[in-house]
Amino acid sequence: MADIIQDGDSSKNIIKDITDRVNDLYAFKTHYHDNKTVALAQEKQTDIQNQLDKTIEFIKAHQDEALKQNRAQYFYLLGKAYNILENYSNDAEEALSKSIKLNPNQVDAWNELGECYWKNNDIVKAENCFQGALSKEKNKVSYRNLSMIARQMKCSSPEEREKNIEKGVAFAKAALELDSMDGQSWAVLGNAHFSTFFNIKQHPRTLKQAITAYDTAEKDPVARNFPDLHYNRAVVHKYEEEYPQCFASLDEAIRLDPGWEAPQQKKTSLIKYLNSCQDLVNHKGRLKTKKIHQFMNTLEEKMSNKLSSGVDTSTYVLKSGATLPYVPFTSLEMGVNKDRAVRGMVVCGVHNEENVPFTFCLIDSTGTCLCVTLYNLAEGRGVIIGDEIIILEPCMHHVQFTYEKHTFNFLSIRLLNPLLMIRNGKQVTPDYMAGSQFSTFTVNA
Repeated sequence: MADIIQDGDSSKNIIKDITDRVNDLYAFKTHYHDNKTVALAQEKQTDIQNQLDKTIEFIKAHQDEALKQNRAQYFYLLGKAYNILENYSNDAEEALSKSIKLNPNQVDAWNELGECYWKNNDIVKAENCFQGALSKEKNKVSYRNLSMIARQMKCSSPEEREKNIEKGVAFAKAALELDSMDGQSWAVLGNAHFSTFFNIKQHPRTLKQAITAYDTAEKDPVARNFPDLHYNRAVVHKYEEEYPQCFASLDEAIRLDPGWEAPQQKKTSLIKYLNSCQDLVNHKGRLKTKKIHQFMNTLEEKMSNKLSSGVDTSTYVLKSGATLPYVPFTSLEMGVNKDRAVRGMVVCGVHNEENVPFTFCLIDSTGTCLCVTLYNLAEGRGVIIGDEIIILEPCMHHVQFTYEKHTFNFLSIRLLNPLLMIRNGKQVTPDYMAGSQFSTFTVNA
């Protein structure tokens, strides 16, 4: 945020001194974690409050002289100082409102007041402030904030929701047109792409654009200190099942804000989920040996070239007439296996605190067991133990890494479209498909 400084007639420019103090206050907050251990970082809010108290003391000690030099700028700086805290400050609102009344052309004051209203959950007033700032001058701060607000506005229809998300992308891009090196704007664009993916169209390119935006944002020495950036990137990596990268981003978010519960909760939940996957794959769903052999024998019979009825069961026939040969899990290549299909029996479900993805374990005729992560599944739908599942053109993924004291090494089929699944001989119907929005993945705007 660019501070506007106007010199007064006094030989000593106290407004400049106050500006320097306020800028130092914000720099203290931004770079707080640069040389802090996690233990020391627990004191962040207390330390920022102490710095704020010292800054306010300095500002008010020089109030009379500062008011003579520039009343509007004095109240702007006072309000900006109060506004550094995460929670709404009435003192900030009062000072910033006075500043704007004295000088309605102060873009920075309009933006700061908008953020103050936002903290008080007054979205309409906040939006008016950001639009007011833009009416005075195009600036990246207003565009960034309008991008976030557009995606948070309550909507009466899916069409309105889609329109607002598209506006959010457009505002973020407008901010970057003014400053392509601004990390905060890149982070906001990453969140806008993420919202597009889950609310409009799930195109793989959109998530890659989000990751690229987050990675670019991290290059900014200011933006890289925002825990939201790392947490949001972790959410995308988790959805992509890029678990090592997910944990790395969660750890950075925790380091930057040890008091924030969400990253630690997601980390704990993910470790528990992956350990469950590993255990259930290793022990074939913990079914009794007799039951496992029963499933394998049933599959072996169906995988033979022909049954007594004369129907070929070694391939799956598409509506087009094309055929996909069934192959054992061990014959799958990493990534999408076009022109292939797999057949297995459900041996267990895997508990996932976040519900997405719906996860279960399959065993094939050779006795190989793996996980299936199923996305876009409608609520109330799923599979049960003993279901025969066919997956067309399966996307194979090898989960293999060590994190802290946990070692993971198991195969997984990632299934984004339930319609590529045949359950008990019947094609899954469209009512198995969920809407594209997941409440599980909450990205900070």
